[in-house]
Amino acid sequence: MSKAVKSKEREFMHDIATPIGIAMGCIEAMLDLPDENEPLSNLQKERLTRARKALERVRDMMTKRREEILRADEVK
Repeated sequence: MSKAVKSKEREFMHDIATPIGIAMGCIEAMLDLPDENEPLSNLQKERLTRARKALERVRDMMTKRREEILRADEVK
């Protein structure tokens, strides 16, 4: 992998990490709301939980890809 490609990929990983982190934080906040404010239905909780799990999978894939990029740097 060329240096330019690695740089672009790192930039992409950084750019996508922030919105994913924000989305995960929003989901966690909704799931942690006390039920007395505005209770979530079971369906809403299920959908938020599915969204959280999907974002966790994306985060895990990004972590794995980041590690691959770092290993490629070490191989030089």
